[in-house]
This record gives sequence, C-alpha cells and structure tokens, in this order.
Amino acid sequence: MELRFIDLNHMKRYQALKASPYSRNDIEYNSAYYLLTLLSRPVEKYVSRYGTEFEALIKDSMYWDAQERAIVNLANSLFSGVMDHKTDIHDIFKYLRDPYHRAAINVIKYRYHIQD
Repeated sequence: MELRFIDLNHMKRYQALKASPYSRNDIEYNSAYYLLTLLSRPVEKYVSRYGTEFEALIKDSMYWDAQERAIVNLANSLFSGVMDHKTDIHDIFKYLRDPYHRAAINVIKYRYHIQD
C-alpha cells in the first residue's frame, strides 16, 4: 500500500518533515507525518530529537477547528496504537470532510497493510 497525497503541497510538506534530522523512517512515524502534514499549521515544531511531541500537539489543537483536532487525534492513534479515552473512531470521522476523509482511510490502509 502506498500513500496517496491530496495535492502537491501535501507531498512537499510530508517530504520536508521526513527530511528533518529528527525524523524516523518507520510506518508509525510515516503515518503520523502523513496526517500532520495535511494541516496548514507549523507541525514541524512538534518534531524534535525526543520524537513527535503529541502531548503538546494535542494540547495546542484544543483551540483548533474540529477537523484539525480529528486529524491530530488520528495521527496520535496511528502512531501510538492507543485511542485517547475522549476520542473514538466515530468522533474522528464525523468531522472529516473530503479530501481529508479519503486521506484518513488511505493512511489507515497504509498503517495496517490493508490491500484494496
């Protein structure tokens, strides 16, 4: 399964984040980076030598719109394998609109090796 980017900007942001000296190249990080680079926010500041700072990202995203929070929560879940106790899959998908809905399905297939 390959990642399908929603547009050229998404692909470029993903590649730039992956080129970070602190980036890790595994399926969990790739899945999270794919989702986080959908956002128009400067998510690079949450990637450091300590890893991806999901706690800070989730805290900051409390003031963002529902779709952005859904993307952050799904990225965290695909990265850690744990769904936050306040969030479930329904809460994520009810806020996603296309093309983000399709991107979320695509990255879930990628993360769990699901073939069409």
